[in-house]
Formats: sequence, C-alpha cells, structure tokens
Amino acid sequence: MPWDENVKVEVEFGVYPEEETCVGADYSPQVRIAGLKTPYLAIIMDDPDAERGGFTHWTIWNIPKTSLIPRNIPKRGDVEEPIQALQGRNSYGGIGYSGPCPPEREEHTYVFRIYGLDGPLDLNHSSTRKDLEKKMVGHILQYGQVEIKFRRMDPVEIGREKSVS
Repeated sequence: MPWDENVKVEVEFGVYPEEETCVGADYSPQVRIAGLKTPYLAIIMDDPDAERGGFTHWTIWNIPKTSLIPRNIPKRGDVEEPIQALQGRNSYGGIGYSGPCPPEREEHTYVFRIYGLDGPLDLNHSSTRKDLEKKMVGHILQYGQVEIKFRRMDPVEIGREKSVS
C-alpha cells in the first residue's frame, strides 16, 4: 500500500521558544496532527543541519491515534500520562525529548516527522532512531512533517537585546 502523505503537522510556534530548548526548561513541544487515519503514530524529531549528518532529538512511538501530542511529555521510556507512548534514546544517549541546542549564532532547522502506523511496534525504550526506523518498515501508512528554525544567541547578543527593551 502506498503512503498517504496528506498528514498535516503543526507545532504551536513558528520559531522555537527558548523554554523548549537547551537554553530553557527543555520541555517537549505541543504537536498538532490533522488527517491521521491510522491507529498508531510515531514521531522522530531531528536536526539535519548538525555535524556528522544529523542529530536525533526525540523518538516516540506506539502513540494511539490522536490529533494532539501535549507539551512536556515526561522523559522516561514508558509514558502513561498525558498520553500513552514509548520513547527511545536520543543522540545524547538519554531517553525522551532533548530540545534544540545548536552552537551559538548558528540557526538550525529541526524536522518533526510523523509516521502513521498500522499498529504498535514491538520495540523497547532503550531503542535508537535506527532501531525505530528499521522496525517501522512495512508498517508506515501515512507520513507528514514540519520544519522549525532555532538560533541560539551568544551572551553578547542577549545583553544587547535586554538593553534595547
């Protein structure tokens, strides 16, 4: 069955707010999904601009069909609240979401990839992005993505910004 690429994905902002990055509290963002027809979904969020070919910030899967992933998903493998899901290892080696943290003065693009799946995946929370991608083969029925930019200011720019306001 061919993929249905008519899944619309939105995050609650056009540019990353600092509270959802390494500069702030590092909360996972709220993600809205429209047009999903499959019973389960998975999300991979990465930074393709990072050195060494990319950096995975979040893998989460076995999410029952929903139109809203709430903000601030707990950083643990087995999630029961506010949604049910499993989360795997990010490129830092931790479990769950780890927000954008590009080098100072560099703007990077962050991609949220949403996969509509035909069912839950037999994969544990110590899994990596590669493990998840391998396990999804043959189970992806829908796909959508959104790209968000973030630029981390250096301390001099922050000081200038505060003195202007």
